Amino acid sequence: MEVAVPSDIAVLRSVAAELYLDLATKFRAAGWEVIVYDDLKSEAAVAGLKQEKVDEKLGAPIRKVNLGKQKMHYTIASPEGMPVLDPGMTMPLWGLRSLVKEKGMHALETTYRFDPVALQGKSRHGIGSNTASTSAEANLVFSWAQGVFISDKWAPGWIRLKSPIAVVGGIGEVKKAADVSPEFANGLSKALSYIGGGSISSQKGLYVCDLDQAALKKSLLTAGTAFNGELVRGFGPVPTTP
Repeated sequence: MEVAVPSDIAVLRSVAAELYLDLATKFRAAGWEVIVYDDLKSEAAVAGLKQEKVDEKLGAPIRKVNLGKQKMHYTIASPEGMPVLDPGMTMPLWGLRSLVKEKGMHALETTYRFDPVALQGKSRHGIGSNTASTSAEANLVFSWAQGVFISDKWAPGWIRLKSPIAVVGGIGEVKKAADVSPEFANGLSKALSYIGGGSISSQKGLYVCDLDQAALKKSLLTAGTAFNGELVRGFGPVPTTP
C-alpha cells in the first residue's frame, strides 16, 4: 500500500526554526557559548557547503529512504533562510574543519526524522485488511534523530535516538484516495511531486493523509524538544581550561 502525506513546507520550516532556537537556548542554559548559523553564514567555508537539490514542484528537497519493503520519500525542511546540507559521502560538517580549528569551537548539525503513518485502524483488523474501515487515525512516530558534530581537534562524534518513539495523540486521518473529496485530491496531487498525471483519486491502492496541521506541529515540537534536552545532556558539562 502507499500512503501519501502532503507537506506544508511553511509549517515544517517553522517547526525547524523553533527546534533550532530551543536547542540553542538549552545549550546556553547549560553554560555553553552558542554561535548560530547567522553568525557564520558569511564565512567562505559555510557559504561553500554543498546543499541538497530542491524539488521544483514541492519547493524543498526530497530524500528517499529504502528499507526493503518499506520505501519512504521525506520532505526535508530547515529554518527559513538556512540551507539543507547535502550529507554526501562524508558528514556535511567535514568541510568546516579548518574554520572550526581556527575559531576553537565545535560544529553541530541536528536532524530529526518523523513518520506520520503509524496507523491505528478503526476496526480490529487495521487499515491493511479487507475488512478494515476506509479510514484510520494517523499517529506520529519519531523514527530517528541525530546530533553529529566535529570538535576543534577534528574529532567527530554523534548522539542518536536509540529506537523509534510513538508520539501520543492523533495528527489526522488516513483515507482511501477514492473516498476523499475532489478538491482535497486535486490539492494533494499538486503538492506531491512523485504522483504521476491524472487524478489522485484514481490511483489504486493509494491512501492519503488529511493532516491536522496544529496537532502535527504540537507533536513534532513535543518530540523534538525532548530530544534536544537529551542531546545537551549527552554533551556533558562545558570543558574548563586548566
